[in-house]
Amino acid sequence: MIKKQSWKVIAGGLFAGAAILAVGAAVFTVQAWARPMPRGGALHGPGDGPGDGPGGFGVVHFGPLVEQLIFPCRNDCVQAEHTCHDTAESAALTCATQTCASTITSAQTDCAADRSSQACLTDVSTLITCVQPCVTTEAAAVKTCGATYKTCIGSCSPTPTPTP
Repeated sequence: MIKKQSWKVIAGGLFAGAAILAVGAAVFTVQAWARPMPRGGALHGPGDGPGDGPGGFGVVHFGPLVEQLIFPCRNDCVQAEHTCHDTAESAALTCATQTCASTITSAQTDCAADRSSQACLTDVSTLITCVQPCVTTEAAAVKTCGATYKTCIGSCSPTPTPTP
């Protein structure tokens, strides 16, 4: 009888330990993936991206200053795209705050007390509906930003192909 109970205790402890390890691994994985990336998604610096060292994609990443010096046209296109995105986002926020002011206030009040309350959830649903035209306009503006960026990059002189 004692042997069976001690086996259950050991098995329970192993299960609990494995569960703790699994949760810990998940947390560290999420933290690694959640590392903020610079705007544009490019990684810069030694060992930060593909092509750094053996087994990469053959792409060399420089620091932002060196990128600007070597590829000024590309840098201008990237900066213009960032400005375009910022403008679209700012316009969407202005649209939402002007169009949905009372809904925003109601949601802020109801959700401050309890984010899971029915009043909060109803306000959020109403707010999502209210801001939809602003979001649609922003999405169209962002799409235009992307098209403009592609055109801009296409007009830059091609990057020289490195010789092996």
